[in-house]
Amino acid sequence: MIVAVVVPYRATPDRIPLWVHLHERWVATGWRVTLGACEQGPWVKASAVADGVARADGDVLVIADADVWCDGLADAVAAVERSAKWAVPHARILRLSDRATTAVLAGGPMAGALEVPPHPAVPGGGITVVRRDVYEACPMPSLPRREDEAWGVALTRKFGRPWRGTADLFHLWHERSPDG
Repeated sequence: MIVAVVVPYRATPDRIPLWVHLHERWVATGWRVTLGACEQGPWVKASAVADGVARADGDVLVIADADVWCDGLADAVAAVERSAKWAVPHARILRLSDRATTAVLAGGPMAGALEVPPHPAVPGGGITVVRRDVYEACPMPSLPRREDEAWGVALTRKFGRPWRGTADLFHLWHERSPDG
């Protein structure tokens, strides 16, 4: 099966260094990487995901935010390749502090001080692995600031609970923007 990574992305000065760093990690997986664009108007993650999916050619889609990484990706992809309709590779979200993110970008390990305490992952957010036919039957809905949660609920209702990994998802620090 062909694995395609779809990253919804809008270049902003504080996010460009994050994506440059994470892009290298994605390339190292050997999977095909496609950026999804939402360049005009307010940020709509679902539009950027749909744009990326339309241009990606994978049977398995890894929908991943441009500011996150999870070491459990291969297990989630393998689960979907075997039989799972969708998968969430992470159990917790670790939001790295500005200082920890700077250290990661300088070549340090994906670790360090956190901006907030670890919190449970939301299915549909951060990184979600789906079969293409599952995405096509249940694309991410366009709901400002609630798209991740809504997609997770929709996928669960339509396809059942996801395969769940136990890895941590690392969220690199950046300025919060008013539109996501």
